[in-house]
Amino acid sequence: MKYIAFFLLALFPSHVLLADSTPFLPTWRLLTKEQKQQFISGYLQGWKDAGKITDVALEHIRKNPEQAVKALESIQGIYELSHHGPDILAREVDNFYSEPENSQASLSVAISSSR
Repeated sequence: MKYIAFFLLALFPSHVLLADSTPFLPTWRLLTKEQKQQFISGYLQGWKDAGKITDVALEHIRKNPEQAVKALESIQGIYELSHHGPDILAREVDNFYSEPENSQASLSVAISSSR
């Protein structure tokens, strides 16, 4: 995980990585111990998923260096969920998992299906 953080820090200025400067402590204080653990679990899963996407991007860029910008723009689109709030995403994930053929899908696939 430290390699991913290093990679991101090397690629992006700190103001890009820290674009959301909203204090989180007020929210953190509202969570129970179990909710905090679940939140951190989800956050860590997000980092793992980001690492997998970074691995795919790096491999693609190594093979196609002339398409580096296009590849990174494509990845940027994967993370574009700003038009969805947690309530909408939760409902869409519920809808996705209500289909029997999706019962074994990862959360990343379920979230991606909401686009």
